[in-house]
Amino acid sequence: MELTLADVKELLGFYKSEIAGDTVEVILEHGNLCVKVPNAPQALILHPADEEGRWALAMSPTTAIRFNAGEDGAIVSYSIVVQGREVGKRVRVPEGDGGSGTTRVAFARRPRETRN
Repeated sequence: MELTLADVKELLGFYKSEIAGDTVEVILEHGNLCVKVPNAPQALILHPADEEGRWALAMSPTTAIRFNAGEDGAIVSYSIVVQGREVGKRVRVPEGDGGSGTTRVAFARRPRETRN
């Protein structure tokens, strides 16, 4: 199933580890929700969410992430789930707060700035 920006827009962004302090970026790439890890050669592809809201890693289906909403319904973090047990959490952070760039959608282009 190929995902669209409308399907996952609320999930895209930067998430910081409460333990390690590093930041990853959740992106839409070629119709897949992915996690871009710093210094990794390519993003980690996630399978679409199951009935419990867990997005399993394509390369390791026993590992998944589950996005968590705050009181206002906005996504505030995601939990890391291994073999059904929560083992960690990443908190959503604003762009530029430890992030590696802007939230991306593969092949989407930004308009170029023009100078007068």
